[in-house]
Amino acid sequence: TQAVNLMMKPVYLVSSPITGIMLLALSRVGQSRPDFERYVVKFYRMVGILLLPAGIGLTIVGRDLMLVLGGEPWRLAGLVLMALAPTVLVQGFLNIAGSVFAASGRTGRLFAAAATTAMVLVAGCLLGFWLGNRFGDAVFGPTLGIAGSYCFACILLFFPYMVFCFRTVDVSISRVFKPLLRPALSAILMGVAVLGLRAIAEIVEASPLPCLAISVTTGAVIYGWLTRRDISWLVAELKGAEAQEGDVQPVGEMKEP
Repeated sequence: TQAVNLMMKPVYLVSSPITGIMLLALSRVGQSRPDFERYVVKFYRMVGILLLPAGIGLTIVGRDLMLVLGGEPWRLAGLVLMALAPTVLVQGFLNIAGSVFAASGRTGRLFAAAATTAMVLVAGCLLGFWLGNRFGDAVFGPTLGIAGSYCFACILLFFPYMVFCFRTVDVSISRVFKPLLRPALSAILMGVAVLGLRAIAEIVEASPLPCLAISVTTGAVIYGWLTRRDISWLVAELKGAEAQEGDVQPVGEMKEP
């Protein structure tokens, strides 16, 4: 449970506020297909810039994070967190797809996609439980099997789900994900650098806390430098959204014309 909560925390921190404004924004421009597509591209770019490094980073430092938070008794939970963490790479995109369906009035398609997703995830978890029980440790094997199969099922679902979603609303999938090529490559390079640091830390037998602190700091600096243009765009978009929100008068303060 703690591993799942830690894995989902960055997803919720990013996707929840975006979903809150995404449905309203897309509904307002629903009749204009170019504007609808432009907003979808913008929201997906926001999610990707923030969650791609989080997913790769958490996969690498998951064990250290669990050890720092819970101590040695939680070492095995760190392996569960590492098995679940790649889900972050796709979970945010899947979460906000619901707003794309709903804003276009295609709730029937949303239900079909959600039902199919649920069945695939349940089947994957059952298969993971069986595999973990069959080939893994009698106590820990099923748990790790479920975690790994859940992650694999989510990643397996990602591409067909996105194709189904964007074809439903007539949005170019290549246009949505093209702006994320640089953040994705930057997150991969960040991960390689952090893996190198962790290899050195294991050689010198560094304790989890300094290893985690150095890994996170180094990863943030590398990713921030490589994606400085994307981060500048994100900050400008967020400031613009705040300015627009500040221009809207509360209902109780509206004056009659």
